[in-house]
Amino acid sequence: MSRVFDALQKTGTPGGLTPEAPSPAAFVDALQKNLRPESPLTVGMQLGSESRLVFHTEPHGPSAERYRLLRLRLQQVRADANVKTLLITSPSAQEGKSTVALNLAAVLVEKRNQSVLVLEGDLRRPALASMLGLKLPSGLTQCTRSDVGLQSVIWKVEPLGFYLLPAGKPLDNPAEVLDSEWFSEVTAKLVDSFDWVIIDSPPAIPVVDALSLKKRADASIVVARAARTPQNAISETIQALGPDHVLGIILNGVEKFDRGYHDYYGAPSTSTRWT
Repeated sequence: MSRVFDALQKTGTPGGLTPEAPSPAAFVDALQKNLRPESPLTVGMQLGSESRLVFHTEPHGPSAERYRLLRLRLQQVRADANVKTLLITSPSAQEGKSTVALNLAAVLVEKRNQSVLVLEGDLRRPALASMLGLKLPSGLTQCTRSDVGLQSVIWKVEPLGFYLLPAGKPLDNPAEVLDSEWFSEVTAKLVDSFDWVIIDSPPAIPVVDALSLKKRADASIVVARAARTPQNAISETIQALGPDHVLGIILNGVEKFDRGYHDYYGAPSTSTRWT
């Protein structure tokens, strides 16, 4: 299995809410034709010094360049197959998958003709709004009520320009939503409306949510943390998702790629590879 290796970095800036005209152009019609459109809001990130959103903190640094390499590989995959919805998951918690999902969205939207949505699929412990320093009033789970439309819970995150559909209020049993016909229709409409949909998934091993979300994605990327994620946990995750569904692995938290990491993961000693 090929791997992309990335070490992520830190810091942040303030922002605020401002109204914006609907975008992308086909967005409203594709989502809910029977609902009067509401203009999406633009929300400004408010990041602290601990932020690892490198396209905001260090857009020309080495970590950002690794994501640009990943974008190139994904464009090559997309040219060969109809891949536009990516599931980002990890074997267990605290391995950096949400950070990777946000940075991946940022690098994809860096080419300004691309509309990119991050769909927060962790309905048990949502964290994306907090990571971005945002306090958002509602999200996906509130849309299960008939009086809340998707247009009112999708936010454009500036200055990076990707869209965010946050999870909303946490659920004890997300399977009821993730396996529902309603959620299937929602994701289909979102895929029709955006060039890329990045699904930030819960970890794959402890809960079944990732397998439910996998059905909504064209392919998966597994995030592991250097010197922490056991190789057997990576293998178990790949088998659970299906080897044919996994495009590759991102090895996160590598400050210096040396022989020790090569021995631990059985990986090539080069810093980036993808197929």
